[in-house]
Order: sequence, then structure tokens, then C-alpha cells
Amino acid sequence: EAGGAADAGGLRSRPFTRRELRRFEAENDERLAAVEDFELSCPGLGSLVWPGVTDLRGLPGKLDGVVKFGSHEVLLYPDLPEALKPRPGEALNKRFIY
Repeated sequence: EAGGAADAGGLRSRPFTRRELRRFEAENDERLAAVEDFELSCPGLGSLVWPGVTDLRGLPGKLDGVVKFGSHEVLLYPDLPEALKPRPGEALNKRFIY
């Protein structure tokens, strides 16, 4: 299907743009616990894909502060002290494709 297939929880494995974040923010924790191939895009700057299953609980309403797109760079958790960032492999603190 164009734009990505729906996963078992109903979230689509297609890019979320900033305008689409309201839908994402309305999802419940059960559906956010296992999002397949989560993709986030910023028009003109690129897209990020977290392959496989990603637990996005706790991120709705916070993505603008968690992922910062810039010219030729992406910062994850830029304003969070190291001790408060998710452990490697948790949430968005894992391998992604830019």
C-alpha cells in the first residue's frame, strides 16, 4: 500500500510530519508500545526511520523537543541531561536510518 502498511496496532509505518503529530499524540499507550518501522520526516530536511518495533510510549507531545532536524544533522534528546536520556536501545535512542 502506498505510504506504508498499517501495523497490528493500527499505526501506519509512514512518515509523520509535524502537522500529523496531533493524530499520533491521540494514540493510546497500548498502540504506542510497539510501532513498526516508525518514520518521522521534516520537509526539506529529510526523514528518519527506526527499523523494527519501537516503543513510543511517553513521547506524544514531546517529539518536537526530542528530535531536532537541522541542515545536515539530526539531534536526539538535545536538551535532556545524559542521565535522563533513555538507555541505548530504548525509545528513540537506538539505531535509525537518516
